[in-house]
Amino acid sequence: SGAKVLERKDPISRGKGFALRWGFDRLVSGKPAYDAIVVIDADSVVSNNFLSVMDTYLGRGARVIQSSDMVEPRPGAWNSEVTRLGFTLHNYSRPLGRRLLNCSAGLFGNGMCFTTEILRAYPWNAYSLNEDLEYGLMLVLRGITVRFAPEACVFAAMPADASNSESQRARWERGRFPIIQKYAGRLLKTAVKKFSWKAFDAYVELVMPPFVNLMVLASALAVVNLCLGLFGVETASRFALAWLALPLLGLVHVTAGLRAARADGLLYRALYYVPRYALWKFKFYRKLYRRMPTKEWIRTTRDRTAAPPVADKN
Repeated sequence: SGAKVLERKDPISRGKGFALRWGFDRLVSGKPAYDAIVVIDADSVVSNNFLSVMDTYLGRGARVIQSSDMVEPRPGAWNSEVTRLGFTLHNYSRPLGRRLLNCSAGLFGNGMCFTTEILRAYPWNAYSLNEDLEYGLMLVLRGITVRFAPEACVFAAMPADASNSESQRARWERGRFPIIQKYAGRLLKTAVKKFSWKAFDAYVELVMPPFVNLMVLASALAVVNLCLGLFGVETASRFALAWLALPLLGLVHVTAGLRAARADGLLYRALYYVPRYALWKFKFYRKLYRRMPTKEWIRTTRDRTAAPPVADKN
């Protein structure tokens, strides 16, 4: 069969967003004519049924499709396993719920499929550090729904060493704030003016702080109120119980998400690493805000080994 490789060299317009636009323009305008284009990261393992699932969804009228974007299991590597836990909840369970609500799944940057019709009508103009998130929001504002295809999966290897994942985390964290500033108001305005549940859902998802951050904040406030109660502040003990209830509800929330994803036992064990991850993230935030902000896209250091073949996901 063979493959045609396109090589791009541009020292000025660096980053995945610029590369995607460059590649899309050539594939959409060139020959042979394609019906759709898929985007898969080079270091990913793809489920055997990926293309057949994309074809099925395209046949049903979907114009933008996002597959399950998961992480390869690495038992004992706490950073990779916690990331796998987060990906399972964020990239599988959440969009699965959104599909039931007929909302847009969003784009995760890997395992994406676009019809050439969409790319002609709405060229890729997202060049931020979170280019996939940004383009997904652009589509929501234009009334385009990203369909979730949980039957197809892409699996990526995450660094076992937490220090190797810092560039990726920095890109996610720093890249999100400019997108919130740019799109939160527009999404809320669209939701109100057009009574758009899809736009409101995208707005809530965008402005919602990371789940771990919320749980750490609730736990910290519970401790503060317990201490105040010990010093005689009468109402503090009641507030402490209320704050303690939130992490417990969060655990129920996570468990429900793992059950919906039919998670394996190793993922449940990964919950053991969450406190360690929360402490690492606190240190990471301190380091992040001491550094000068950058718009440069920096590739994540990988330490992957050869991955086993991936069977169809039922």
